[in-house]
Amino acid sequence: MKMNDKWNPGYQGLLWGLIVSLWGCGSSESSPENNNRRSNASLSVSFEATSSSSSPLGDGGDPSLVLALNVGAFAKASYEGVTYQPDRFAEEGAPNSTIGSIGGTEEDALFQTERYGSYTYEIPVTKALYDVQLHFVEMYWEASGERSFSVIVENELALSEIDLFSEAGHDQAYSYTVEDIQVSDGHLTIELEAVVDNGTLSGIAVYSEGGAFLPPLQEEPEPKVPGEPGVASAENSGADCPVPTLPDASKLPTITTLPDPFMGLDGERIASKDDWRCHRQNLNWQLQAYEAGIKPYKPETVSGSVGNDAIEVTVGHGGEKITFSASVTLPSAGEAPYPAMIGIGASNLDNGYLARQGIAVINVNNNELGAQSGGGSRGTGLFYDLYGREHSASSMTAWAWGVSRLIDVLETPEAELIDATRLGVTGCSRNGKGALLAGALDQRIALTIPQESGAGGAMAWRVAQEMADSGTNIQTLSHAAGEQPWFRESFGADFGGPNTVTLPFDHHQLMGMVAPRGLLVLDNNIDWLGPRAAYIGTAAAKEIYRALGAPENIAYSENGGHGHCQFPAHQQDILAAFVKRFLLGELGSTEVMRSTQADEEDVGDWVDWSTPTLD
Repeated sequence: MKMNDKWNPGYQGLLWGLIVSLWGCGSSESSPENNNRRSNASLSVSFEATSSSSSPLGDGGDPSLVLALNVGAFAKASYEGVTYQPDRFAEEGAPNSTIGSIGGTEEDALFQTERYGSYTYEIPVTKALYDVQLHFVEMYWEASGERSFSVIVENELALSEIDLFSEAGHDQAYSYTVEDIQVSDGHLTIELEAVVDNGTLSGIAVYSEGGAFLPPLQEEPEPKVPGEPGVASAENSGADCPVPTLPDASKLPTITTLPDPFMGLDGERIASKDDWRCHRQNLNWQLQAYEAGIKPYKPETVSGSVGNDAIEVTVGHGGEKITFSASVTLPSAGEAPYPAMIGIGASNLDNGYLARQGIAVINVNNNELGAQSGGGSRGTGLFYDLYGREHSASSMTAWAWGVSRLIDVLETPEAELIDATRLGVTGCSRNGKGALLAGALDQRIALTIPQESGAGGAMAWRVAQEMADSGTNIQTLSHAAGEQPWFRESFGADFGGPNTVTLPFDHHQLMGMVAPRGLLVLDNNIDWLGPRAAYIGTAAAKEIYRALGAPENIAYSENGGHGHCQFPAHQQDILAAFVKRFLLGELGSTEVMRSTQADEEDVGDWVDWSTPTLD
C-alpha cells in the first residue's frame, strides 16, 4: 500500500512524521502493542503535488472510479469531474457542515460537510487492488494542536496523528491518496481514530483497475440519528438539513434567561420564514441530543389495519418485529373519514363534546411502548424490543415514535375511516409531556393539546429552577429526570440543579417546534405543576408563532384550581375554538393567554431578545 499526498503545503513535515511512524523513531504508533496491531513494514511512501485529476496518481494502469462518497451529507457533490454520492456505509460518527468558503478549491460543496468522531467505513467491494482518495478540511479549529487523528486502511496505518490545521490551515481543502490497497474480504475498511478531539473526513473516492462496488442486497434503512441529514418528509420537513456540531454538555455556556429562539449555534439569527425549516431541525437535534434521546426515522416496514374499535400497527426493523394496538371510539356525528384526537394513555378532554363534533378518539397504550414505572424500567417496552434496551430514546420519545407509526398506518390508502390530515394529540400530566413531544416531533399532527404537563412539558426549566431556589414547591429538572425515564439517561446529571442554565434551549423552543400548527396549553393552579413557569414558557413560544405570522395559533389557559386531569368547564370555550379551527376547518377565537399566576410583566424578566419580522 502506497500513500500519495495531494495539495499539501506542509507535505515535507507530514513525510517526516510518516518516516518516524514507519521506523519507530519516537512516534506513539511505534509501541509494541500498536506495531502488533498494524504492521507498516510493507508500506512505501511517495509524495507529489498534483494538478486536478479525476483519478488518483498511481505507478501504472488507468484505475476507474468504483465509488465516491460525499461524507457527512445526504446529497450529491461534484469535485474534479467526479460525482460523490450521498453518504453511506459509516458505522458511528456524526455529520456536520459549514457554510464557510473553502480555500484551495473552487468546488466547495464536498469540503463543506464532514463526519466527525472515531468511526469506520465498510465499503462493499470485490477482491482486488484499490486506490483511495481521502478529502479533509479543518472547518472548526483555528490553531495547531487542537485536533489530531489517525487513518487506518485495511488494518494498515495510512496517516498517523495528522493535524489538519498544521498541514493545510483552517477551511482549506486537503486531499490524500492511499494506493495499492489489497481487499480480500469483500469490504474496504477505512477507520478514523481520534487522538485529540475528533477525527474528521469530508470525502472518499475509490478507484481500481479490476475491482468493483458490490451493492447491498437491499437498501440500507434511513439514518437513525436525529438531525442527521436524511429525507425530508411530512413527518419532519427539515430532515435533509445539515446539523451543527454540538459541544459536550460540560462545555456549554451559561444562559440565565430563556435562550433566543431565533439564534443559531453559529451566532447568527434567522432572517426569513424559509430559514425556519432548517433552524427548527437544529433545535430538534439539540432537543434529542441533550434531553429526549433519539427518535428513529420511519423504520423498514410499517403496516396495519384500521377498524371501528381498534388500530393494529406492525413495525419491522433489523430483523425484529413488534405489533401494538390503539383503541378507537368513533363519534356520534359526522361521517368517515373522521378527524381524530390521539390520546397518549387516554384523552382527558371533554370526549363527549368531541364525539358530538364528529371527532373520533384514539387512545394509545404508551406504557406498552416505553415503560414509566421507575428508573429501573428504563429501556423496557415494545420500542426497545425493536431497537434494543440500550437505545438512547427516553420513554417519552418511544411514545412519540409510536404515535408517528400509528399515523403511518392512518395514511395508507386502505385506512378510509380516519382522516390522517386532521389529527390532534393530547394527554394529561406525565402523558401531557409526551403529547407535547409527539406534536413537536411529527409535523403531520395538526393540533397539540398538552394538559397539565408540568416539568418536561410546557413549563420552562429555568423559571422552575429559580422558583424552587426561592422556596416554591415546584418540580425541577433534577427531580423530573430522576422520577421516571422520561428523558435520556444523562439529562439530570448534565443539566440538573445549577447546571439548568447551561441547557442550550428551553421548553419555549420545544413548543416553538410545533409552530405554526395549533398548540393549546391547558393548565391547572397546582404548585408542583408550575403554572407560572408554564405561562412564561408559552408566552415566549408565542413570539416564535408571531415571527412566523401565526400568533393566533397558540394559547394558554389556566383559570384557577380544579381536580388534576379533570377537564373544567371554564376551558370548554378555548377547547372548542381550537378544535373547530384545526380539526374541523371552521372559524374559532383562539388567541388567548389567561392565567391567575403570571402576566406579561413576568415574561419580560425572562426574555431579553426581540422578535424579528421574518420575510
